[in-house]
Amino acid sequence: MADEFDPNKTEAPTPRRREESRQEGRVVYSPDVSAAVLIFAGALTLTMAGPRFGRSLLAALRDGLHGIGRTDWGTAETLISTRWVLGQSAEICSGLILGMLALGLAVGLLQAGFLFTLKPLAVNFGRLDPVSGMSKLFSLDSLMRGGLSILKVTGCMLAAGWILTANWHALRAESRGSLIDIVSAAWGLATTLLLVLSGALLTLACIDYVFRWIRHEQRLKMTREEVKDEQKQDTGDPQVRSRLRKLQKDAASRRSLREVPDATVVVTNPTHYAVALKYESGRMSAPVVVAKGTDAMARRIRVLAEEHGVPVLERKPLARALYKFVEVGQEIPFEFYRAIAELLAQVYRIKKRY
Repeated sequence: MADEFDPNKTEAPTPRRREESRQEGRVVYSPDVSAAVLIFAGALTLTMAGPRFGRSLLAALRDGLHGIGRTDWGTAETLISTRWVLGQSAEICSGLILGMLALGLAVGLLQAGFLFTLKPLAVNFGRLDPVSGMSKLFSLDSLMRGGLSILKVTGCMLAAGWILTANWHALRAESRGSLIDIVSAAWGLATTLLLVLSGALLTLACIDYVFRWIRHEQRLKMTREEVKDEQKQDTGDPQVRSRLRKLQKDAASRRSLREVPDATVVVTNPTHYAVALKYESGRMSAPVVVAKGTDAMARRIRVLAEEHGVPVLERKPLARALYKFVEVGQEIPFEFYRAIAELLAQVYRIKKRY
C-alpha cells in the first residue's frame, strides 16, 4: 500500500484500470452515508406520519382489548397480548420497514453501482503484516475516520444539549398537564432531536464520502510507464505492429504481382511509380488497378510486364495520380476515364501492329 500515493503517479486512470479496480471490489463506498440517509429518512417519516401510526396502533389496541372482562389476568394472557400487540405493530409499520430496506439498497447502488465479486474474500497474507498494519493505523485514512468519529460524538452531544436546553421550560410546563400532553410534547421533542442529529450525521457522511472518493482517485492514478504498458497490452508493441504491417504489405505486394501478367497496361513515371491496369471489355464497367508500387516494387512490375508482353507506357502525372488515389482492386474514378480511354486506345493500336 505504500506506493498507492507515489508522486510519480500523475496520469489519470484508464477505463481498464477502473474496471480492474471494480472487479477487485475497490469502489467508493461509505457505510456512513447509507446509515445517515436511513436515519434521516426514518426521522422525517416519523415526524410527518408518526401521529398517524400512533392513532392506528391505539385503534387496534382498543379493538383488541374491547370486551375483555376477565379479572384473572395471568402470565398466559400477558404473553398472548404481547404477541398480538407486536404483530399489530409490525403490520402497521411494514410499509415503513420495506421502504427503509428499499432506500438502503438504492443508496448502496448509487454509491458503488451493482457489483458482485468474491475477490475481496480471497486469502491475502499481506494483510497479516504487522508493519503494514501499523502504517494503516497511522495513515491519513485512519486519521480522517477517527476525526469524523470524534465530530459525530461531539456534534451529537452539543446538538442534544442545545435542543434540550432550548425546550427545557416548555417541557416543565407540559409535565404539569395530562398524560396526552406529556406524550405529545415528548414526541415532538424526540422527533426534532432526531431530525437535527440525523442531519448532522448526514453532513458528516457526505464529507466522508467525498474524502473516500478523492483517496480512491489517487489510488487509481497511474505512472506514464503503466499507461504505456497498458497501451502495449491493448494494441501490441509498436515494433511488433510495424513488423506485422510490413509483412502484410509484402504479402499484398506478392499477391498483386501475380496479377501483372494478366494486366492490360502498365503506367509508369517512368522509374519511381508503376501502376498495372486491367480491363476486359464487356465484363468490366471500368479498368481496375491490379498492382502498384514505387521504386523497387515499380521496377519489379515493369520487368514482369515486359516478360509477359504487357505494354508499359510512360505517363508521369497519370501514374502518380493513380498510385495516390486508387487502391489495388479498385476501379478507377470517373475523373480518370478520359486519360485511361486514350491510353487503352494506344494499347489496342500497339496490339494490332503485332
